[in-house]
Amino acid sequence: LSCGMDDYISKPITSDQLYMVLGRWIALHPQEKKISFMPSRPFRAGDPVVDLSCLQDYSDGDHEAEERLISIFIKQALITFAKLEICCVDGLSTEWVEETHKLKGGSASLGARGLKHLCEEAQHMKEASAKDREIILHKIKAAYSDVIEFFKQDKKIAS
Repeated sequence: LSCGMDDYISKPITSDQLYMVLGRWIALHPQEKKISFMPSRPFRAGDPVVDLSCLQDYSDGDHEAEERLISIFIKQALITFAKLEICCVDGLSTEWVEETHKLKGGSASLGARGLKHLCEEAQHMKEASAKDREIILHKIKAAYSDVIEFFKQDKKIAS
């Protein structure tokens, strides 16, 4: 911040914070305050696998853009899974934290709230046993499979 980074907003970002900071630099009208974020309530069992409104906010309803975002997510997730498997060790692993953080962000962008929730839980396992990491990685992969199946059924990706 001391080197010139003005108007920093830390996560989690609220629409009011963003609106206020943007309003310092550009003229905004009250009706332009349509900025959407992931719902703040915690994920609950039984919630939809994917909240498509999150993806649609990123794509502005452009179906080709949605397909590209999903494709990038899938490719990156597979790379991340390989790295996380290597990180299933006892003790400290900063790489585990970094990789689960990336997967959490990608999941949130697509509206995959359950997967995001599991990744957030895993992200707090900087110091953990190999067994505990293996268990949550198994849950993450299962949630990922549910997300992929959702997108196949929604015809966002090929079967």
